[in-house]
Parts: sequence; C-alpha cells; structure tokens
Amino acid sequence: FSVLRTKVLIEIEKHGWKRVAITSPTRGCGKSFVSVNLAISMSNHPDLRTVLLDFDLREPSLNKYFGIETKNSVSDALTGQIKYHEMLHRLGPRLAVGIGVNSLPNSGAVLSSQATGDMIGQIEASYTPDLIIFDTPPVNYLDDMLALFKHTDAVILLLGGGITTQEETETARNLIEEHSNLLGLILNKSSERTN
Repeated sequence: FSVLRTKVLIEIEKHGWKRVAITSPTRGCGKSFVSVNLAISMSNHPDLRTVLLDFDLREPSLNKYFGIETKNSVSDALTGQIKYHEMLHRLGPRLAVGIGVNSLPNSGAVLSSQATGDMIGQIEASYTPDLIIFDTPPVNYLDDMLALFKHTDAVILLLGGGITTQEETETARNLIEEHSNLLGLILNKSSERTN
C-alpha cells in the first residue's frame, strides 16, 4: 500500500485532484479493504491529511475494519438528521473517517442531491484534507456511482481476480472514462504467482 500511496500521490499532485473514489465493477472485489488501507497509508505520510467516507450507502462496510461504536452514519448526515461533523471520527492527527451504520435503499437519489455536494464542501472547508477517499458502490449495476461522478476528481477501478470478467471491466472502464478521470486499475485477489 505504500507503493500504491506513492503512485496515487504522483497523479493527484500532477493534476490537482483532491477527491478520489474507489469502485469495482461488481461486489466482492475488495474495494473497502483497499479504501481502508490506502487511507491509513496516506495518513502515515507526515504532510497529508486524509478523510475516508463510506459512500456505499446500500451496504456500508467500513466499520468492520475500524470497530467504531456509533449510531451516527454518513447516510444520516446526507439526509439532514445529524450535522456532518457528528459522523466523522478522528483516527490520529491526519485521518478522519465517516462510516456507514445503516442501509439506505434510495441511495442513488440521496447521492445525486445537493446535500452530498454541500457535505463534501463543508468537510473540505472545516478539515482542509489533502485527499478525500470515497469507498463507493460497484459502478456497473447501480445508479449510485453515476450520481457520485460529479463529486469526484478521479476514480480507481478495483478488479477481483477470478471474479471480474473482461466484459465487466470494459463496461466499468467506459463508464468511468465517460464521466470522470480513471486514475488507475488495481487487480486484487489474484492467485497468480510471480517468479
């Protein structure tokens, strides 16, 4: 993940990007695992402040990695039930995490609302992060990611070894390149050995 961090840093500094989404064509590719580890790796850099947001509102999963005890969810902030800072948790001096607690069935509509843009803007104004990482739903079969594209500067596409097909990869890549910037592809869960 330190290599991934450095590669991401090179690209975001080159282009001035601050909002990076991590998605996959389908579920089961490990995007939350990669999102968490990239955010932690970024926060270990002494000059970077990172915010990680669980924007997979239908099936939030970041909290299984952090074990934060809270009732305040990203979806609650997006629907106006709580203030945005009530769902953010500081994990050290350079990392804040917004987790999902409950499932939100109409997530596509919520993510396309003005409230999403407003919340991200408020986080940027208050926390001044160098990078916001969005852990997002799969891009191919839900409208959620389509709604999020307008809030992202770039997208990392995560592929699952033995899971993702070539057709799914091409569909996802085309969608990303049509609506945002493709920062890179990551092959996760590969069983291939290198010599």
